[in-house]
Amino acid sequence: MTEAIQSIDPELPVFNVQTMTDVVSSSLARTRIVTSLLLLFAAVGLALAGVGVFSVVSYSVGLRVREVAIRMALGGTTRKVVALIMRQGLAPVTGGLLVGSASALMLTRVLTSRLFGVAAHDPLTYSSTALVVFFIAALAVWLPARRAARVEPMIVLRTE
Repeated sequence: MTEAIQSIDPELPVFNVQTMTDVVSSSLARTRIVTSLLLLFAAVGLALAGVGVFSVVSYSVGLRVREVAIRMALGGTTRKVVALIMRQGLAPVTGGLLVGSASALMLTRVLTSRLFGVAAHDPLTYSSTALVVFFIAALAVWLPARRAARVEPMIVLRTE
């Protein structure tokens, strides 16, 4: 590039020649780093939330092994036990998603200054975020529910 400028006017001082792509890229470097860190923190927070839901539901199911065994012994099916635990485990998650979504809608003025290319009231973003959180929570609840439904009623009732 320097040669092209020198061929037009050899007397013109040329220094620090960059393409516009390089200038834009260097000006956005800090924003990209901050965005990457926020994405990392969000992923860690999502993983911690999933582990937390899994832990609480596992503990709750562990306390209710006898109840589950009685339900199974009285004719409860695996599907009904899993459905019961899923309903009870996902109720607080659903409430949290509703409160969180309402809070996010109220804080749109703060969010607007941090969003690039996405509107603060974007329904696709809200719904996809809620679906991802709900899916992770559902998986975290389903694992202990499945384990509880596999309990052998006679073994549990005989030992306790």
